[in-house]
Amino acid sequence: GPSRIPSNAVVLSGHGDGANALAALWRDVRTGTAESQATLRVDVAPDALQSVGGKPVLLRDGKRVTSSPSSRAPRTMIGWNDAGDVLMVTADGRQRGRADGLTVVEAADLMRALGAVYAIGLDGGGSSTFVLGGRVVNRPSNGGHRERAVAVAVAIVPS
Repeated sequence: GPSRIPSNAVVLSGHGDGANALAALWRDVRTGTAESQATLRVDVAPDALQSVGGKPVLLRDGKRVTSSPSSRAPRTMIGWNDAGDVLMVTADGRQRGRADGLTVVEAADLMRALGAVYAIGLDGGGSSTFVLGGRVVNRPSNGGHRERAVAVAVAIVPS
């Protein structure tokens, strides 16, 4: 339910393996064995209103972090440049003759070419959908301009 979050606190939320990792961390914090570990893992800007996690990490300080081989697939990436501008990118894929998609390394290189200094990958495949003005503007690999039900989305809305 609705709860007030103290100004000196953060909320960590996880699903599946992420929830299990957070639960294990919380058990360690409560017993006093992970207090410094929790401090290292939680690095939130004091004025942050929300945060989102993803994997893999693509860029850190303008340098490609990932080098692991991967196949080409639809990808969704988010990052920011030195000016603080947010870059949200969706690459279509799995559409012969139209879009092959990107490897993880190609996704990192694209984000760097667009000026990002930090970037992560988000959900890919048929979940890689870009909506603008209420309309799907890319061609998701799950078939045309259909929306796909997913539990998480990153949205920028006027305030």
